[in-house]
Amino acid sequence: MPRAMTDAFIRVIQLLALLGVVFLVGCTPKPPSKLGAPIEGWNHTGAAINWFMVNRNGGSNFGPYMGGRSQTCCVLLPVKWQ
Repeated sequence: MPRAMTDAFIRVIQLLALLGVVFLVGCTPKPPSKLGAPIEGWNHTGAAINWFMVNRNGGSNFGPYMGGRSQTCCVLLPVKWQ
């Protein structure tokens, strides 16, 4: 194979590799606008709490003066706080 053809072939391969990288970089996912965080409830009263909600996301029930032993998933929080 003549040297000119070998150089041209190498250039074509390099160009295709560069284009492949450019296309793959364009496929990166959009960063999330919200992140999930666990919530933990505490009951400081003498009565049972059947359920609770934070930002329309609920948690489990608690007996009197209970809580903090487990976390309930999830509350959505914005990535950038106001």
